[in-house]
Amino acid sequence: RHGKLYGVALMGHWNECRTEIGLFQVKYHWRNCAVPEVIAFSAGMLMEIARRYERVAMNFPGIGLGGLRPRDIEPILEPLPSHVHIYSYPVL
Repeated sequence: RHGKLYGVALMGHWNECRTEIGLFQVKYHWRNCAVPEVIAFSAGMLMEIARRYERVAMNFPGIGLGGLRPRDIEPILEPLPSHVHIYSYPVL
């Protein structure tokens, strides 16, 4: 394991609509594969942070370069509130 565990980090507002950009950690180090336990830690933090927002949108964590399958991550994300929207696009 290399790297620091931070979970979710908010980066600030980027437009006049006060849209906030954040990071959702899925790996200990960017070169490694995603780790389900790291995703679970980040999802727990997002549960708390999401209370402050009407809507949260994010890409599906851990798939793609993370190397995980959606079916392995879906149970971890299931407890997130209904206003947290997770998007994925078909792999071409």
